[in-house]
Amino acid sequence: MRILFFHGLEGNPNGAKATFLKHHYNAYVPALDTTELRALKKNENDSWSSVVKGEILKAARLPLSQAREAILEFKPDIIIGSSMGGAILARMIVEGNWSGPCIFLASAAKLLFGINKVTVAPGMPLMWVHGYYDDVIPLTNSLNAAQDSYGKCRLVQDDHRLESLAKDPQLFIGIIEEVISEMA
Repeated sequence: MRILFFHGLEGNPNGAKATFLKHHYNAYVPALDTTELRALKKNENDSWSSVVKGEILKAARLPLSQAREAILEFKPDIIIGSSMGGAILARMIVEGNWSGPCIFLASAAKLLFGINKVTVAPGMPLMWVHGYYDDVIPLTNSLNAAQDSYGKCRLVQDDHRLESLAKDPQLFIGIIEEVISEMA
């Protein structure tokens, strides 16, 4: 099973979830250059709420390009995106660059790109995972996206970082295996 993982805004290929996925699934985790996105957020007092969506898209050009390249080169069976990485993944689907199975971890798709619904190929599973105590991305974003996209949503006792996934192998593996078992 070829798994591609897109890390979050402050993440990197050596973060806890990335390391877990590389260790357990030999996942490919490209380094997404989020420098412009982080600078844009910092210029807005660390809040996305006042940033024009077009500015976010402009600042995301490089990580979006890196994600497209990773999909083309790695040819994954499943893609997992965490927070900003989930937004990048949703954008890949909307642009037609991916239509396979996905796992969105506390996805920032609605916050960054206004994406609340994705459509993949028939029979391809979609899963959203969100922490009950997330104070960055509203829980309703994942619940609504899963419902609107005909996917599933798994809620966990965690915050935005979803560190429990890397700390509890059976939890993360169970989520991934559930999605794998539903692949057409």
